[in-house]
Amino acid sequence: MFVHLVEVAVRSKVTYYSIKIEVDGRLNEKTEMQLFFEKHLNNPVTKEWAQDLYEWLNTRIGIEKGAEERLFRSERHAQALPPNIQAINKATNYNLRLYCVRVNEQIVILLNGGMKTARTAQECEIVGPHFKFANQFAHSFWKAIKNGVIQIDKKNRVLLFNNPLNLNK
Repeated sequence: MFVHLVEVAVRSKVTYYSIKIEVDGRLNEKTEMQLFFEKHLNNPVTKEWAQDLYEWLNTRIGIEKGAEERLFRSERHAQALPPNIQAINKATNYNLRLYCVRVNEQIVILLNGGMKTARTAQECEIVGPHFKFANQFAHSFWKAIKNGVIQIDKKNRVLLFNNPLNLNK
């Protein structure tokens, strides 16, 4: 599977990337992050949670805190938002999950996700595929870093790479 990394937003403390997936030689027009927010901002059940996640990414992480490890849920090789309820300081239980790869405190790759309806992500028919893909992507991403296919420019808070990236290597 081939993916294209795309820079989607630059805030004072974090540069955000997402990916476009190439299927049968055709590149999806939208990033995985766009697909996530379009779906959940237009759903009355998930709209408020999606707005909170968007604000969390834009302000709390992007401008105020940076991508501190404690602000993300660990999901094997990948991460997810929102963080645990203690980090949010909200009494609501978020079931909406946005999977990502926290590269460091300055760079995050936003993927896709959904509404968690089972005890674990792996058991959930909705987020299970997103969980699995996020972990596959994260594993391939870190392997590409190790092999020099992707480099991290910490000074400029950017990733250096050539698209497309082959996740099967």
